[in-house]
Amino acid sequence: MRAAQRQIDVLIRSLGQIKGSQDFWDEFLQRSGEAIVSGAKLRAPVDRGALRRAIGFRVKKSGIGLEVGVLGGEHKGVPYARIVELGGVIKPHKARWLAIPLSPQYENRSPRSYDLGFVTLGGKRFMVDRVTGRVAYSLKKSVTFKKQPYLRPAIEEYRDRKFKILLNKVFDKFMGGL
Repeated sequence: MRAAQRQIDVLIRSLGQIKGSQDFWDEFLQRSGEAIVSGAKLRAPVDRGALRRAIGFRVKKSGIGLEVGVLGGEHKGVPYARIVELGGVIKPHKARWLAIPLSPQYENRSPRSYDLGFVTLGGKRFMVDRVTGRVAYSLKKSVTFKKQPYLRPAIEEYRDRKFKILLNKVFDKFMGGL
């Protein structure tokens, strides 16, 4: 596949030199980006929809290229995009435990901002809000996420489905339908 990809890259660079080809490539890249993003959004797991909203594309200004993925500063509020796609293990960096909020009320603030106590139940550790008596956080040494690919399958599906169509369009437009 790598040899075929190199041949495609050479073909695209060569065609980029042909007069009038820029409009063709601009339209092709725009449609490609839209199709890949649509496929990725359909595959992305949804909790609150932030990951789906952050998936996008942009056409590179210099040369012919397309950037597809979770775009924006710090992934537009979805720093977990990579671990969803590839899977992995999250471990605490500065603390001994990860504090997993068990209620929306505890999600946007640090556990240190509450008056909490520690409880062990059935061998599992929790933090309890001393004011309300509610279990606020579950404590974990690590959390493992199974991969849930959404972006790579969309790119592969598009590449496999559209490559032949692209070659036919290229030959029809620039080579007179060889």
